[in-house]
Amino acid sequence: KEEKKKMRKVFRWLGYLAVAVAIWLSLMFSFESKFGSTPATLITLAPLEVIMLFGLYSAARILINLVTFPTCEAAAVDLRREMREAETELKKLGFDFDKYKKKVKN
Repeated sequence: KEEKKKMRKVFRWLGYLAVAVAIWLSLMFSFESKFGSTPATLITLAPLEVIMLFGLYSAARILINLVTFPTCEAAAVDLRREMREAETELKKLGFDFDKYKKKVKN
């Protein structure tokens, strides 16, 4: 059931891609410009422009998600508690934290 849903999504995106390629090819092979070669060049380079715009969008989206990443105080408290427990266990086993804390602080 889940696999069918994924396949539908893949075919939907392949359909979008096919429509975009069809439009691009029809413009590329039937474009008669009254404005010189600049519009024809823009149409020829359209796939590269789309890829570059998608890359910029992706980078912006990642940065936005990093900036707005929510903090979880409960998880932070649990992590600190687990770290203290691990430190206690390691001290029981004979690990010398003082020797390594000096190196980290410098």
